Amino acid sequence: MIKNERPLRQAFVPEKILHREGQKQELGNCLKPALDGRKPRNVFLHGPCGTGKTMLVKWTLEKLEEQSPDVKTSFVNCWKESTMHSTLATLLKGLDVYLGSGTSTSKALNYFEEEAEERNVVVALDEVDTLENKKLLYSLSRADTGIVVISNKKFALAGLDSRTKSSLSPEEINLPAYSKDEIFDIIKERTKYAFVSGTAPNPALRLISRLSKGDARIAIEALRRSGMESEQREKEKVTEDIVKQEFKKMKYLRKSEALKQLNDHEKTIYEMINDKWMKGPEMYDKYREKQENAIGERSFRNYLSHLADLGLLETKGKKSTKKYRKGV
Repeated sequence: MIKNERPLRQAFVPEKILHREGQKQELGNCLKPALDGRKPRNVFLHGPCGTGKTMLVKWTLEKLEEQSPDVKTSFVNCWKESTMHSTLATLLKGLDVYLGSGTSTSKALNYFEEEAEERNVVVALDEVDTLENKKLLYSLSRADTGIVVISNKKFALAGLDSRTKSSLSPEEINLPAYSKDEIFDIIKERTKYAFVSGTAPNPALRLISRLSKGDARIAIEALRRSGMESEQREKEKVTEDIVKQEFKKMKYLRKSEALKQLNDHEKTIYEMINDKWMKGPEMYDKYREKQENAIGERSFRNYLSHLADLGLLETKGKKSTKKYRKGV
């Protein structure tokens, strides 16, 4: 049934990017000056989980290198490499510079600045909100390089100091959640390369599209799991019953993935909420009692919105009457 599992993996970057034409053009226009040896415009790419942010950036970086041998790009996931030193080491590795053991962070930064002076460099930092020391963004922005920062959180850069914000000055590009029809197109395209013809019928794909709630990553993972389960059961094709079963299993996976994205403040907020509806101001007072270095009320509201976007909180009401409770 599954003839090639690679297109069903999270790291796969397809040749054809669907339903992101506007954002693809915006990102390309910002980075295109690198092809002429000029400094690109920095970019902040944000949107909910599973909206194609990482895929779009990786695709664009690949195309830049294909168009010019003088352009060199590098990508790092800050959730995996969260310290300043490990982030720099990974970026340098992508530029074919390998640090020796015991190389200091300041020396690593010097190496990066030298590379940026000699080559047309564009770097991308995924899940930038998990970067432990945001001062690195200032240092990178002062180098002669283009920077793309990526986050699920619209306000990921809100806490930067004014000097870093001014130096970075990124163009913002938002990627909204996909529609059901867009998700269908995406997974339909993947089946052409991953499945034997006719084994992933449209009714099963339509069901995946509906249950994934705009998250392409969840949809593709559900497609992969449904295909594997169908093979184990020796079915001729993926059925809707198998899809429903796999989504029940994935409910816990989605919660686990969402919780990984939370910072310390958001974890505190999530842990203090139960199944009882609470108003925002009431929750903020409770949060301040628990958190020693409490954030301001505006940032607190932003975090509540992020938790709701991840499906970890349910909401009802509007503005001052809005209430929250645990959603997963």
